[in-house]
Amino acid sequence: MAANTVVLEQRRVQLRSVNADDLLNRLMGLGIAREMPNRSGIRRSVRVNKIEVAIAEKPGERSLRARWREHADKMDFRYLLVIDDPEHPHSVRTLGPRTYNEPIRSVDCAKLSAAIEDTASMHSLDAVRHLAGEVRRLAGRGKVVHGLLTHHTLEARFRDHSERWPAAGEITKNLSIIGHWQTLLDGIGYEIEMLPRRGYLARFNGRPVVMVHPWAEPEHFVRVDEIGRPAEGLLASDCHQHGVRYGIMACRNRYRLFDCDPSATTGEWLDLDADLLGTENRPYLALLSPRYLAEGQLAELQAEAQAFGA
Repeated sequence: MAANTVVLEQRRVQLRSVNADDLLNRLMGLGIAREMPNRSGIRRSVRVNKIEVAIAEKPGERSLRARWREHADKMDFRYLLVIDDPEHPHSVRTLGPRTYNEPIRSVDCAKLSAAIEDTASMHSLDAVRHLAGEVRRLAGRGKVVHGLLTHHTLEARFRDHSERWPAAGEITKNLSIIGHWQTLLDGIGYEIEMLPRRGYLARFNGRPVVMVHPWAEPEHFVRVDEIGRPAEGLLASDCHQHGVRYGIMACRNRYRLFDCDPSATTGEWLDLDADLLGTENRPYLALLSPRYLAEGQLAELQAEAQAFGA
């Protein structure tokens, strides 16, 4: 291992971000940020790539949005406003990095630091898109709903359901989360077949159920290939070819589920991160299981989400 790599890894261990000040100190300590001039309503700010990360002086929502608009509208780069979250230890509230009217989200500080660190070597547009996605994912504590189902359906009609949630717990209670996507799918009952051209087919009782496209990094979920095809379009095409309705993009312990039925849109998905879900919320992973994808229970939840529209 190169000497500079050793030093960087030592710094990563020593500088754990637990609040907004630690976050900026860590970015500076890693040598990927530079201090920015003080501005009104801002206690301190640094710049990483084309993204400025700033600590607000006041916590109120109106103040945060006013500060974001006041400063970001004058910049040629993106703006992430942060402030310590008094309700969640080791977390910060965030606004940005794209617009001032995004939800104010609570995010684990150490994980946010890692997401910002990843952007240091990216193209500026990729960096902003990556950070925006990571803020949303981290705030979701392991699940991000993007059109496939709704928050209400996941909470009221799945988690709070007297039968569905306990049954999901039984499906997932012995799952091994070890950092490889196939381990989880094996554990919930699929047989995995590697396809000769690309991807994998997950079967249940011999019947093809799910097309899986693994990726080396989660940011590749939005990648476009050499002839201009988006990753989700390629997944949908393979689903149609093999006669399956559902497709999954997988990376380590993260799974993005799509309904690739010709009548559906690949712009809708559900993202589940087994690491972030933790033990308490692990039953959400049952939504990837044969009971839901092969036996129609996810389709039932989708119909409920459409019927109630909440």
